[in-house]
Amino acid sequence: MAAGAPFCLSHIGIPTVDADATIEFYERLGFTVIGRFANPRTNSLAVFLRLGNAVLEIYEGKERNVSSGAINHIALQVDDIEAAFKFAVKNGLSPASNELETLPFWENGVRFFTVIGVNGEIVEFIQRL
Repeated sequence: MAAGAPFCLSHIGIPTVDADATIEFYERLGFTVIGRFANPRTNSLAVFLRLGNAVLEIYEGKERNVSSGAINHIALQVDDIEAAFKFAVKNGLSPASNELETLPFWENGVRFFTVIGVNGEIVEFIQRL
């Protein structure tokens, strides 16, 4: 648990109408399935995927709202942004821009790029400089 807080991040939930395509997308990012469950309350599928300490819950249903909502993006910290960009292109993840972007965040700035997930979610790869 974080100092002073009685809780920590458990997972990030992403609704989908196509669990298989969503799982395949996140597996290409390096996530692995760690649990697959039927939700008897909603008669739907929930799949949990992990990458390092990050856990996603992909939940399926025909009436799920898959438009942009409260979660704007998921950020993945990398040590080598150029290698991450090459990885994304090699795995068919189609970066939103043909080049890396920069922002003057933190002490020395950041370099980043984004890809768009199956459900319109933004996945950001970011390196603190």
